[in-house]
Amino acid sequence: MGTQDLEQLWPELFDGMDARQRRDVLLAFEDGAEPSYEDVKDLCELAVGAIDATEYGDRSLAAARHTWPDKEF
Repeated sequence: MGTQDLEQLWPELFDGMDARQRRDVLLAFEDGAEPSYEDVKDLCELAVGAIDATEYGDRSLAAARHTWPDKEF
């Protein structure tokens, strides 16, 4: 999946974002990772200021714990 596909897949997440915010979010996934809806949603919310870096970190940690329950974080 290319980064532009993310906008087509979940256009509602990019509503109201300016070009810089959109670019920053898409660049974060340029490494070829297959992000989930929640991954993209969380980063979009961080980009527009709906959540702060602490909340973003908390969500990321919770996602990692869910994905790898046997790992210690």
